[in-house]
Amino acid sequence: MIIESVGLRHFRNLESVTFKPHHGLNFMVGANGQGKTNLLEAIYFGATTRSPRVNDIKAMIAHGNDQAMVELNYSRELKSHQSKIVIYPLGKTIIHDGTIIKKASDYIGKILTVLFLPSDVTIVDGSPSMRRKLIDEEMVKGDASYLTTLMKTNALLKQRNLVLKSEPMDPDYLEVISKQWLQAASALIYKRYQFIQWLNQCFPLMYSNIMNTSVKAEIHYQCGIDPNASILIHLQEKLEQSKKDEMRYRITMVGPQKDDIRFFLDGKDARTIASQGQKRALILSYKLCICQWIKEVCHQDPILLLDDVLSELDGLNQQHFVEMISTTTQTMITTTHKSDWFDQLGKVFPIDHGRIIDF
Repeated sequence: MIIESVGLRHFRNLESVTFKPHHGLNFMVGANGQGKTNLLEAIYFGATTRSPRVNDIKAMIAHGNDQAMVELNYSRELKSHQSKIVIYPLGKTIIHDGTIIKKASDYIGKILTVLFLPSDVTIVDGSPSMRRKLIDEEMVKGDASYLTTLMKTNALLKQRNLVLKSEPMDPDYLEVISKQWLQAASALIYKRYQFIQWLNQCFPLMYSNIMNTSVKAEIHYQCGIDPNASILIHLQEKLEQSKKDEMRYRITMVGPQKDDIRFFLDGKDARTIASQGQKRALILSYKLCICQWIKEVCHQDPILLLDDVLSELDGLNQQHFVEMISTTTQTMITTTHKSDWFDQLGKVFPIDHGRIIDF
């Protein structure tokens, strides 16, 4: 998968931009505030229909304008495609190959991207919901059935909680909804478990290579269910055990909405022992493993977007990290300073006041 060109209109400080990235490594170089991160945000938005930085969609529209536009021309499996998303203060219109896409769920997965932002480091010791979101957002890109299962589980959970809160509560209806939710929730837990199992095949080596260390890094999936037994039966038993608490608090007390994903170093929880540099390396290792997973399940290399990824590495480690990235992966790296070896490995694009300079 290759992005051939990016067209932006009134997207933050990128007023009118046409960007044609190199098929390999691309270095976007410029001082802070020039639009480097905005460019990565625009590409990610064009691929996923959501911003990784804000929930309020109108924040992406340049001041004084009533709409913005992101256009991605890309090739996948030797076929050319065009995606265009027009952003309005209260919504967006998605157009793919000339056809309006009514549901974002029908669009996600067409353009495969993996993004790293410096703020992602907070995920390691953040809330469990942040870490659940971390795997949900990546899994939907490579597994269309995961999105369906996730949406069904969440919808049934919401419905079940409404029944629990109703007065008077209908026990027969609760039983019907519970059976449906148990089926969907069990499938979701199984998919998450399989995903984490796959990641742990490459995650320790990836972390070791980035940090040049023998410390073993692992990802633990904590769901309170034994995945080696029948997930459905085990979840059903836990639901039965939580009945008193459910009646007291009127909310579902067990299930995948309570899951957590933890990072460990030599068997110890990274939240309590990891330095900032180690936390950064954990997230970077995760992101690079996601690239490998997407390649395996989709038979396509995703577009890798790395914001300010080199700032905490010295010159030798910077080059070592960049050389780790697969040469088949189109990669865009933002940085404030240009190194001499950038030109040897890829193409350099200076960015100044929202303008991308292509030599």
